Amino acid sequence: MMIEAVVDEQGVLIAHLPPYLKGKKILLSVRPLLETESNVITILDVFTEADKLDIPRYTQTEILESLQMIKGQ
Repeated sequence: MMIEAVVDEQGVLIAHLPPYLKGKKILLSVRPLLETESNVITILDVFTEADKLDIPRYTQTEILESLQMIKGQ
């Protein structure tokens, strides 16, 4: 999960986290966000990392056939 946060002048990290993380310990990995970066670049980074995973690929036809088979049951 990627969370965008702000560090104030006193060095305090301000981030809005999902409710299920309240009261939990988390591990942060920090990198500065350049002013010219946008959410599009962040999204591209996520897809690039996802492409590295060994997830089986399916064509549109294979997905539709699987859905039709499930609906037929």
